Amino acid sequence: MEKWSLLFRLAKEHRATVFWAVMLTPEVGNTHGGNWSRVAGADPVVAAFFERERKRIDSGEPRDLMRTALLADECGITLHMFANAYPGSQNAQTEYFRQLLTTIAQITGPRVIFLDPDNGLAGKNATNAHVRPEHLRQVWDALRAGDVLVLYQHGQRITDWPEVKRAQVAEALGAAVQVAGSGPVRFFSAVKQ
Repeated sequence: MEKWSLLFRLAKEHRATVFWAVMLTPEVGNTHGGNWSRVAGADPVVAAFFERERKRIDSGEPRDLMRTALLADECGITLHMFANAYPGSQNAQTEYFRQLLTTIAQITGPRVIFLDPDNGLAGKNATNAHVRPEHLRQVWDALRAGDVLVLYQHGQRITDWPEVKRAQVAEALGAAVQVAGSGPVRFFSAVKQ
């Protein structure tokens, strides 16, 4: 709920389309996306949608990312999804981002670009759960003035991880970065000038 409330708020503020790079990876036992608890300040339309989703899944329906388009419609937001599988090797990731940037370039008007890896920005050991700093920078460099870049970041095992990761994202972009979110999840965002 938190991520969609944030993304749709940004889209409305910037009168923008949301482009979601899903960055799909094989299910390997992580529990990301499994928290159905209410989020303080969540958009009421988003909260109601996820209440219906929980009931669907509890009744045996499979999860389906494509239903997120229904939520976007309810909120009056145009949503584009790039749901290609996200590979593990650096060369394959470079090709993934080449395709991603080609797709982003086709969207006219202001854009909120959301990169949604399993874990966020890579540190020393990048996997298919991370975005490499050089790929994050490629996306940033391809944006137009007024576009917003948002990156999902999962918690780290250090006390001040939100600030450490915010500083790493800011360094990769060479731009001021805002932080939103709570608990084990943060969203880093920057507006292209």
